[in-house]
Amino acid sequence: MRRRPASAAHLLLLVVLGSPPVAAQSEPRILSLDLPGALVAGAPTRGETPSLWLLTREAGDDEPWVHRFDTGSSPRLALRAFAPPDEVRALAPADFDGDGRDDLVLLAPGSWSRVEPTAATLAPVPLHEGEARWVGNPGRGTFVAAGGGPPALARVGGLALLTLSDGEPSVVLQAELPIRASARPWGLRLESPTVRPVPGGGWVAWDEPRGPQIPTTWIPPSGSAVSLRLLLPEPERIESARPLRIDGSPYLFVATFVHVGPMANQRIRLFPLGRFDGPVRPVLAREMEVHIWHSFEASVADLDADGKEDLLLAVPEGMGGGDLRLLAFHRTTAGGFAASPAASKLGLGGAAWHFGDDLDGDGRPDLLLLSGTRLVLYPGPRPGAALPPTVGTDLSASFPAPAEAGVTEVSVQVGSEVAVESKDRPGPLRHEVLDVDGDGVAEVLLWRIKPGDTTRLVIVAFGPSGSG
Repeated sequence: MRRRPASAAHLLLLVVLGSPPVAAQSEPRILSLDLPGALVAGAPTRGETPSLWLLTREAGDDEPWVHRFDTGSSPRLALRAFAPPDEVRALAPADFDGDGRDDLVLLAPGSWSRVEPTAATLAPVPLHEGEARWVGNPGRGTFVAAGGGPPALARVGGLALLTLSDGEPSVVLQAELPIRASARPWGLRLESPTVRPVPGGGWVAWDEPRGPQIPTTWIPPSGSAVSLRLLLPEPERIESARPLRIDGSPYLFVATFVHVGPMANQRIRLFPLGRFDGPVRPVLAREMEVHIWHSFEASVADLDADGKEDLLLAVPEGMGGGDLRLLAFHRTTAGGFAASPAASKLGLGGAAWHFGDDLDGDGRPDLLLLSGTRLVLYPGPRPGAALPPTVGTDLSASFPAPAEAGVTEVSVQVGSEVAVESKDRPGPLRHEVLDVDGDGVAEVLLWRIKPGDTTRLVIVAFGPSGSG
């Protein structure tokens, strides 16, 4: 296929609503980018010049392009910054030497490469060969966040760290992982549990419960791995799990269920991670009136300013999830968690929602609602108290309603060939939350594939000026 020459830097289209904000309740700032092709993946990198890297593919062109948006004090967009290997499916940031400056990793099946953002020529160099899964700060689909600790990879039987010595990559085994075999039509398949990074350092891997226990491996940042048995009262199935760090200590939040059915509820537990003799009992356990097809979002914050971090949960309520429940398990004077949570309920009205990231720079988890092109932010809601005043903005100017309802078709075939097809109607509006510039305050990214095989990407920053 044809290759277009890399174009010079293009000026960023900047749309500012109102004057620059001086507080979280001011108007958000909005940046709009138009990209050639369909957006496939993205990742931010930290450093002297923080950047957001965007991978796109164009209809009729099976070769991808990576674009660079510098998000510092002088925002700058460079379209077609470089051409990555054709098989690249995702992007990820990696800080190989712990200096706070990331390289960009290009992830393809069986082959990874990297790009140094400060190099004079943005040329991918080989990083790793062989089947493995990237273990970094997990994204929510298209984008992978920065700040996930040392770059690591997971293979059947082990977790390894990726290091660079004089520019040469090496793989150092960090911990062994259990191996299980499952029958497939073509024979046995060997697998290891999925590994997730723990905020603040370390990794945890958990498997499906075996009887009344969850086999778990805690891998601290330094030292040997620890095999744990997380205790359940009876055999259960895991609906969701998330690593957390509360007051400096690692935990695993787990939501489970026993029976499948419209009246079945979930049970939540919070397990400490560390070195223990015998089975590990939860420090918090409660059955919740939550249907098994709904998922919890868990985060941590000191809501009552008592010097101890509380556990915050958000979960849809009702058969169709028309309401959202916000729950807070406050800390007791003894250091444990309250048996019953403080709670609030909010009608969603069909809106999509996101909870858990700090979007306004006050250090507390915020609630974001998206209804059509309307964004509404609830800054730092406290369950059990009145909802805070909202901050909202409408993006209909950036994403005008199509004359007719339709969906852009984007098909990506895993393998040696990638095909992208687009029709003459705009696709669905997608969104994710990501700390774009590495300042600790997250932004909202929204995008839609437009007719003519282009992507409109909008970045909304609710934080104060100088943040985001």
